[in-house]
Amino acid sequence: MQERLRRPDWSFWKEAETATLLEAIALSLDIDPFTVERNHQTVLIRVPDQRIAVFEPAPDDFYRRYQLAVRSVGETLQPTNSVEIRQYRDESRVRLNEFVAWAITKGWSTIPEELRQLSSAQRRNAYRGELAAYTRRFKPELLAKLSDDQLACRFADHVEALRTEGKSVLKLPQLRHVANQVAKLRATDWAAQ
Repeated sequence: MQERLRRPDWSFWKEAETATLLEAIALSLDIDPFTVERNHQTVLIRVPDQRIAVFEPAPDDFYRRYQLAVRSVGETLQPTNSVEIRQYRDESRVRLNEFVAWAITKGWSTIPEELRQLSSAQRRNAYRGELAAYTRRFKPELLAKLSDDQLACRFADHVEALRTEGKSVLKLPQLRHVANQVAKLRATDWAAQ
């Protein structure tokens, strides 16, 4: 059945930072999320190239992955829309890079390479944003006295502490890359002043 299902438009998903759990699960199985529909407790997938809408039940892997993800939301898989979930019973949305990191820890070996690649690109951008926030949040006057390498080490320690507490899935590149980003941040901050 998997051969009949339409593959995702990876050029679209490369630009998306978040997805619903159903979309993320579909992507993890190389299924176009726009063909997935939820009908009560059943998930159906539209078969392409049919004159009338033809739906098939989702593969068994889909249900298993979806149930694991639902049970992990708020624990080891953090939603981006916690307020909407509580107030409106909205479906959980997750960052794709965090979802892929979580899925890898579950041992899912069939994650498409396109999803892994876009996840690593998003993870790099997430780390840069987190580094910028860190330099502004934690006593900037104290951090300004540190060298780029010292600040990179402190940031790495901060991220590792968050990972240990289960509050982050951010993975950092080598410290010299982090120190280079520190230097770039400082250069742009000084240029802005």
